[in-house]
Amino acid sequence: MTKFFSCCVLLICISCSAPPAESYWIYRSLSAGLHGPEIVIDAGAEKLTVGDLTVDLEICSQSEEFLCFASEFLSFAVPRDLSENSAPWNIGGTEYSVLAHRDEMILGQNVSLFIVGASIEGNDLVFYFSKHRGLIALGGANRAGTPLLGVGYCGFGAEIDCRSAPP
Repeated sequence: MTKFFSCCVLLICISCSAPPAESYWIYRSLSAGLHGPEIVIDAGAEKLTVGDLTVDLEICSQSEEFLCFASEFLSFAVPRDLSENSAPWNIGGTEYSVLAHRDEMILGQNVSLFIVGASIEGNDLVFYFSKHRGLIALGGANRAGTPLLGVGYCGFGAEIDCRSAPP
């Protein structure tokens, strides 16, 4: 329990010192401590960092029908009108689908969460997405480890008023 509490305090401290949520998001594993896996999405610099490797990142424009990003390591896309009845969609050769839609308690707050599955070059991934808070977490569908959790309140694709308005 002490380890969990320490990780929560660390995440709160990191999210308070992180760059503005509108263009920069960090996702970390809670189980790996300070030196675990990390993904950084930097829309301002158009870069995605996975561990020590940084690659170019392409972000969908606001006029497109999807909230999405793509890089050589990781891609993500959801329709702007995402619902639990959304038919599977294919962006850049990656097939996505809604696996579930449910309310979950995340760090003490009830969040309406879409669980989106994707298969990217043979790797099955799961994305945890909230229309209000954006991309909250991501991870491998068949791996034993914990997903990478966003360190800020708002993740990639969050509504503009995410920080100021309740969900």
